[in-house]
Amino acid sequence: MSFRDIRLFNLAMLAKQGWRLLQEKDSLLYGCFKVKYFPQCSFLEAKDVPNISFVWKSLMAAQLILKKGCCWRVGDGSSIRALQDKWIPNYTMNMILHMPSEVDRELWVCDLINWTCHGWDRERIGNMFHREEAEAIYCIPLSKRHISNSIVWMPKKDGEYSVRSGYHIVRLVQKEMPDCEECSESNTNSPIWSRLWKLRIPNKVKIFGWRAGHKILPTRENLAKRQILKEDTCQLCKLGSESVLNVLWDCVVASDVWAGSLTRLQKSGTGLVSFFNLMEEMMLKLTNEEIELFLVLCWVIWNQWNTIVHGGTLQDPNRLVQRATNLLEEFQDAQV
Repeated sequence: MSFRDIRLFNLAMLAKQGWRLLQEKDSLLYGCFKVKYFPQCSFLEAKDVPNISFVWKSLMAAQLILKKGCCWRVGDGSSIRALQDKWIPNYTMNMILHMPSEVDRELWVCDLINWTCHGWDRERIGNMFHREEAEAIYCIPLSKRHISNSIVWMPKKDGEYSVRSGYHIVRLVQKEMPDCEECSESNTNSPIWSRLWKLRIPNKVKIFGWRAGHKILPTRENLAKRQILKEDTCQLCKLGSESVLNVLWDCVVASDVWAGSLTRLQKSGTGLVSFFNLMEEMMLKLTNEEIELFLVLCWVIWNQWNTIVHGGTLQDPNRLVQRATNLLEEFQDAQV
């Protein structure tokens, strides 16, 4: 399906669930989230607040995609804010851009309809809005019956959201907002990834390395950014933020493991700001065999870290190095 960026694909998939919140208002999912997170508004107007669930936080990350592609289809106009909402399908940004003076911000679209003839109140619209906006409003068809307003997905002719069209919208948002954390490519185009996928290591280690390089492991730093935790301090060394680089390289638990590994691994990676930078340096200095051991060791360290965090015991660093070496050898022998 031509999805080249898994992070953007995931956002497009999350937006599909957000679309369900806009369309399936009789569902149990909608009822639960409506009561707790947006009781007085719609999903598109919901705000990101502290101490929310990880599921809701993920849906909020995809909210921007829906805001970009959704537009109201005018029925009776009673629930559409004329000056804030997107409801003009054949106009730039699908909304009013030139704010009229001395007009109530709570103007509703239904106030612009002449219910006697079931058409637009051209005199009022012409006096209130910019000429181009007025012409665009006149082109919006109105029903002779009082029907409900509905939200449609503009990128598709049938008005229904699809993951493919959502993916293209995410890419547009990424270009327009390059600093947006959720939509950033996060070094996606770096040549180190093509080399990573060709290494002779288990697939679970390759995926782990990819996630570590993209900073999407559930470290305290990432959980704090999503407001799931209040503090991001490393729970073992207490010396700084529990980032991916800290967990896999800088922290005392990781340092002890690297001290017992290959000398070339010990001498690599100093003064770095992210695990991605460490991977880049390793790729430049080490052979494929050394990089394979490096990534397997990182995977073992991560598992050891999770064991300790969840109440387990700290194993001898030499045993962890031996475990990584054995795992790599057994896998490669099995591939012959």
